[in-house]
Amino acid sequence: MNTKAQQILIMGVSGSGKTSVGKALAQALACDFIDADDFHSPESKAMMAAGTPLTDKEREPWVLSLCEMLSQYSAKRKSVVLAVSGLKSAHRIQLTAACKNCESFLLDLPCDVLEARLTQRASHFFPATLLKSQLSSLEQPKASESLTVLDGNQTITALVDLCKLQLTQSI
Repeated sequence: MNTKAQQILIMGVSGSGKTSVGKALAQALACDFIDADDFHSPESKAMMAAGTPLTDKEREPWVLSLCEMLSQYSAKRKSVVLAVSGLKSAHRIQLTAACKNCESFLLDLPCDVLEARLTQRASHFFPATLLKSQLSSLEQPKASESLTVLDGNQTITALVDLCKLQLTQSI
């Protein structure tokens, strides 16, 4: 990685591979990895596990805690990869504003691939039945957002390589 500390966001709906790509990228860059799911309250996880999507109001404290964590990494000039849904443009703007040097990637996949992944996934609180609500909540990136959209159908290795290339070019 370049010598400048970076806060890297790997975003996408549930099942897009953001955790797998994020972990692999963090390992390749020798930096910390954080899964935003770990920042959800037990109540929010229980709601989602029961098939109830979160409202923007229910997501607000979660986004704020992620911003605080990113701000701390940025202040310490320490690199981190964060896997986070980033469904709403306003949330993406908040998250990137919390960083001094942020790069964002959005993994894009067709609905049928996402459904197949979610139905095969075991031991995760997020059920496949909530996918449609996430897809309907996902706001397409605006031109003003500095965000690289990646084809999530590629291998993890290929996606990590694309992220690393973009990170090198953004020095």
